Amino acid sequence: MNALSVAKQLLAKAAQKRIPVCNLKLQKLLYYSQGYHLAVTKAPLFEEDIEAWDHGPVVNPVYHCYRQNGGFPIVAAVLYEEESVDTETGQIIDFVIEKYARQEAWALRNQTHKEKPWIDHQSPAGQYVNEVIPKEEIQSFFLGQLKTDFDSELASLLDCSEMNIQEAIELPDSVQDSDQFLEWARSFN
Repeated sequence: MNALSVAKQLLAKAAQKRIPVCNLKLQKLLYYSQGYHLAVTKAPLFEEDIEAWDHGPVVNPVYHCYRQNGGFPIVAAVLYEEESVDTETGQIIDFVIEKYARQEAWALRNQTHKEKPWIDHQSPAGQYVNEVIPKEEIQSFFLGQLKTDFDSELASLLDCSEMNIQEAIELPDSVQDSDQFLEWARSFN
């Protein structure tokens, strides 16, 4: 799959959820999709390079394709038909849409400015000169990000389960299906 095809996937999925995506946000969604795909599958989602630009990671050919949109949402997204992708890739793209697409473009830009793959590719004068961020560096960062995401989710689950253990209500043995559960639950009114 090439980066433009992935961009169209992201735009189509965002449009289905009525999430506006401008070129700046699209660039960050591409970066996060590539990063998580590299971390999960150990293979790139697309072959094009990601470069460190002033406003964060950018896939140059996709940027130029949508450049004319400026900061406005890419309205043609509703016309894109999703390409067939394997289940794992589809899940990664869905995860990125859910985790990042509802954030504002500039919030995503600022977030990438705090991440090692972008930070490590500035000139000695602190300028970003469109230097390629190697896929290995992106993969390494997102392997750590996966662990952080997992630890955060696990901590939330544990917090919820520990909080509810003392308040747990034990179901009677007579509750064997959803109808019996509803009947049992109604008995508390």
